[in-house]
Amino acid sequence: MSQKVLAASRRNKEKKAFLKISLVLLGFFVFSVLVLIILFSLDSLKIKTISVLGNESLPTGALEKKIGQFLNDKTFGLSLKNRIFYFPRKAIAAGLLADFPRVKSVEIENDFPSRIEVRIEERSPVALVCRKENKQCLYLDEGGFIFDGAPYFSSGVFLKFFSENDDIFQPGEFLCDGDIFKQIFFLQKRIQDFLPVEEIFLTRDNLAKFYTAEGFHFILNIYGDFDEVYKNFSIFFEEFLKTKKLKDIEYVDLRFGNKIYYK
Repeated sequence: MSQKVLAASRRNKEKKAFLKISLVLLGFFVFSVLVLIILFSLDSLKIKTISVLGNESLPTGALEKKIGQFLNDKTFGLSLKNRIFYFPRKAIAAGLLADFPRVKSVEIENDFPSRIEVRIEERSPVALVCRKENKQCLYLDEGGFIFDGAPYFSSGVFLKFFSENDDIFQPGEFLCDGDIFKQIFFLQKRIQDFLPVEEIFLTRDNLAKFYTAEGFHFILNIYGDFDEVYKNFSIFFEEFLKTKKLKDIEYVDLRFGNKIYYK
């Protein structure tokens, strides 16, 4: 009999303990909801100022408008994303990068109680990709990323790239693999020690043709060893000039390792 009484007493204690814990959790939940309601209802914590910094070519108004679209986006019919402690930071950054290809990076900081600072880094042009037929050009950054329309500059201002696939290029795309573009661009800068390269033509079969100011061009495989190409070109250039002139060359083929062909 005493064991039954003890068991019943233990169950009563467990029920009371469970009830206390449940009441505490319920109270905490209600308190949290009330705090959130108060925070979201405070007008002083609503984002009122958007400061865009770092943009040079992009209009501030267009950037602010895009940011405002994210802040005014409603959830369950309520404007909840325009509070300084709860705004879609990652979505804003991703949206700016997607809609403005000239934007290279975005950093967003909140400045309590009602201001956010959006710092923009724009891409810098290092070359152009152009269409031969209509001379329409687009800017390229150092990684071969196409980011904006450009005028057709005269020779010597920007290195020009042309491609057999020029009908598919749009801002927001890469001309080719980023690492390959960097190697191509670096190679032409090294070759400037000998003579300037004005145009580079990329073919569908993975060749790059470097057209020089002297009128001839040289050919290489974009998946080849660029250091070896530079070494072979340097040797050929120095040896050739000992007996002939550059105007006598039509092209130099550097696709086959240490075997150099020219015409």
